[in-house]
Amino acid sequence: MKKISIYIIILCSLTIFSGCLKDDIKPDYSGIEPIIINPLSNYPGRSFFPIMLTDSALGTKKLNLRVNYSFIETAPKNITVTLKVNDSLSIAYNNAFGKNYIKLPASAYSVGDLRVTIAKGADQAQLQIIVDPTKIAGSNDYIIAFTIVNADGIKVASNYRDMVYTLKGR
Repeated sequence: MKKISIYIIILCSLTIFSGCLKDDIKPDYSGIEPIIINPLSNYPGRSFFPIMLTDSALGTKKLNLRVNYSFIETAPKNITVTLKVNDSLSIAYNNAFGKNYIKLPASAYSVGDLRVTIAKGADQAQLQIIVDPTKIAGSNDYIIAFTIVNADGIKVASNYRDMVYTLKGR
């Protein structure tokens, strides 16, 4: 009798919990707009424990600064994304972590006009910053920060627009 009761309870449970399995969930994307982000944005940190940045000038020849068109579809047209060197972000980083990184001298890197184009049909583009490690003197630590400032009228995500690089001297 006990076995029959257990089987009845199991059968009832299966019947109750298996209803309406054919209902499909269809997400509604109608209110979502595309945004421009830096997918590798690292400042300010989003974790409880801040992660210290460490890049090395020794052997570092390129810093790759990426921008993404973040949406369910690819870019409908060419989108020019404008970035800037953000010295105030470098100062904020030094203050937040008690560091004394020196601004990377302009003679130690080259980067065109700080604009990159996400091509129509693509979802990302990359801007290369060429670093000359021989121009970074002594054992000093250097910093350079970039911020996305404009993207042809497309909203730029405020929490994924900044990138900070720290470099160690030779």
